Amino acid sequence: MTVGPPLGSTVVSRVLGSFGGFGLLFGGPLLGGMSILVTALRRHRGRPAPAPGGASVPAGPLPPAPPPAGWNPDPRRESRLRWWDGTGWTDHTSD
Repeated sequence: MTVGPPLGSTVVSRVLGSFGGFGLLFGGPLLGGMSILVTALRRHRGRPAPAPGGASVPAGPLPPAPPPAGWNPDPRRESRLRWWDGTGWTDHTSD
């Protein structure tokens, strides 16, 4: 007659217990690293593609367009008109 727990259950519990310890030791960091990698890949896919040629996209709104070409009060002398060509003042005046 023997006294104590059965031999088979003790061996099984010790083997499974050691695998549980290895699982916590190696499985935790492995699963954590995989979740970081998946999160980084998902965030990277959500970014817009860079502009062709490496040109940067302006961060803010575009500046307003200049006024169209036409006769306007001369900024140098208010008594006459000067021709604005759409980009700058010309030498053409109304007198």
